[in-house]
Amino acid sequence: MLTAQSQTVLEAYRHDLTEFDTGLRRETEVLCEAAAWAAWDLPSSAHALDGLTDIVAQGKEALSQATAAASTGSQASDGGDFDPISTSRAHIRYNRF
Repeated sequence: MLTAQSQTVLEAYRHDLTEFDTGLRRETEVLCEAAAWAAWDLPSSAHALDGLTDIVAQGKEALSQATAAASTGSQASDGGDFDPISTSRAHIRYNRF
C-alpha cells in the first residue's frame, strides 16, 4: 500500500513537472518573440528620438529669438517689465517635424 501511494505521488510530481516544462517553454518562446519585435522596432525608436531632438532644438532657437526680439522691443517702447514666456507663446509656431 505504501508503494502504491508513493507511485501516485511520484506520478503527480512528474505530471506537474511536465506542465511546468511546457509552460516555461511557451513563456520562453513569447519572450524571444517580444525581444525580436523590440530589436526590429529599435531603429524607428531612434528615428523618433532624433525627431524629438530636432523639435527641442527648434523650440530653444525660437524662444531665444523671441526673447531677443521682445527685449529689444520692450526696451525701446516702454522700458517696462518683460515676460519672455507670454511673448514667445504668441510668436512660436509648433512644428512636430
